[in-house]
Amino acid sequence: MFDAEAPNHLSVETEGVTGTADWKKLEKPLVVTSAARVIEIQVIRHSSLKFDSLIAGTAWVDGVSLTRIK
Repeated sequence: MFDAEAPNHLSVETEGVTGTADWKKLEKPLVVTSAARVIEIQVIRHSSLKFDSLIAGTAWVDGVSLTRIK
């Protein structure tokens, strides 16, 4: 999650997940200031630094939600 207009002002990532695993809920609190106008949420895989890294497998995203907390 990041500020699409100024990524250096806001950038938050959940913990990384690797290997085969059961379903897992990932949560990350995000504080957005009034200066932010556009927040972008992405599901990404960072590049591996390993020379022989072979990318394979499937990732499932069951749902994404945002909840405003006052």
